[in-house]
Amino acid sequence: MRIALSTLTSRRHVSIHEKMDVDTAKELLDVTPTRSLAISLSAELVEDKLFVHIDVSGEINARCDLCGEECLAPLACSMDEELELTDPYFDPEDEAFDLSELVEEAVVMSLPRTVRCKADCKGLCPHCGCNRNYEVCDCEQSESTGSNNPFAQLQSLFSTGGANNGSTKM
Repeated sequence: MRIALSTLTSRRHVSIHEKMDVDTAKELLDVTPTRSLAISLSAELVEDKLFVHIDVSGEINARCDLCGEECLAPLACSMDEELELTDPYFDPEDEAFDLSELVEEAVVMSLPRTVRCKADCKGLCPHCGCNRNYEVCDCEQSESTGSNNPFAQLQSLFSTGGANNGSTKM
């Protein structure tokens, strides 16, 4: 995305709405979008500074971080930048701002940090590996008895008192 300085000086404000095709987005993100990504860019020249606002939205095919099920995850990012004529984004030969890198950065930042198949996903059982969204296992019952719980010994501090077990507080 290039914006000529002459366009900015005559209009002061420029809005661009584009789509990033699936193949380009897939190469950039290393995940597969369900459709092309919507990119909105607005730029405003105030004196010798360019204020840029970028919005990215879309959807990717992903796997839930808790249970591993395939699901759809939203992509969303808003980014604001303040650029000057001395920034590397400005090409003095063409007298234009090349905002391609900024747009790519916004697309990468739009990736969700965590992916959930649903808000109340129960995940996988850490013992038997069953998907707790579909199956009930009895590993939780054995967990509550403390047989596999490495912190079960700490319970004795509450029942016998910390001072008798090495605590410095009386």
